[in-house]
Amino acid sequence: MKTLKEFKPLSSDNAKERRRIDWHAVKPHVVLNESLQASLILFTLAIGALKLPMLLGLWMLELVIVTALTASFYPERGRWRAVGDVAKIILFCAILSVFFLAIYLASGGDLGFDSLSVLTAAALLVLRLVSSARDAKKQADPKLAWSAAALARGAVVVIGMFIGIFTAFLIGFPLATVLRPVIPNAAIDLGLGVALLPVQVILAIVLSTMADEERNAIARNPYID
Repeated sequence: MKTLKEFKPLSSDNAKERRRIDWHAVKPHVVLNESLQASLILFTLAIGALKLPMLLGLWMLELVIVTALTASFYPERGRWRAVGDVAKIILFCAILSVFFLAIYLASGGDLGFDSLSVLTAAALLVLRLVSSARDAKKQADPKLAWSAAALARGAVVVIGMFIGIFTAFLIGFPLATVLRPVIPNAAIDLGLGVALLPVQVILAIVLSTMADEERNAIARNPYID
């Protein structure tokens, strides 16, 4: 545990500087990757190849896999702590998913799963993991790059789901009602997807403005326990 002596107090000017988002530091490849993947997901929702419950399951499974893989870089934590990390991620996402599913069912959604939706979710998951691994391999320290990307992605999904509860109710539900006469079979899924995915894209873009030194420092010691 770090002692208080290791932390330097910030002046008011420095604190303001740290809170300010430097939009000039936005990484173009993050904007491109996140926008393309969000657009692909929205397209699959629009054509009925993916359903919202499967999208939520996709995000949860992604976090579980990424959390488990990242834990392998920190063997000093031990196996049971790694299992605990995965369990906490599952529990937190499951709790958040309950709210989305309640909105989904209230909008007339169906919790039934079909093989196409499962295959689409699996393909999107592989695409996300392969993309992350490819980007990490291009860096000088692939393990550190993977850990930093995993932390950022975890923050995007968890915070995005939390904020998405409100956007789904305020934007997704009304939009689904508007879309129902046009695309009755996919209106609910697309409406809620439109309310959720842009939030994640914006969060990913904001996180990309973090200085590399700061992000890497967090990635070297990401655990607080």
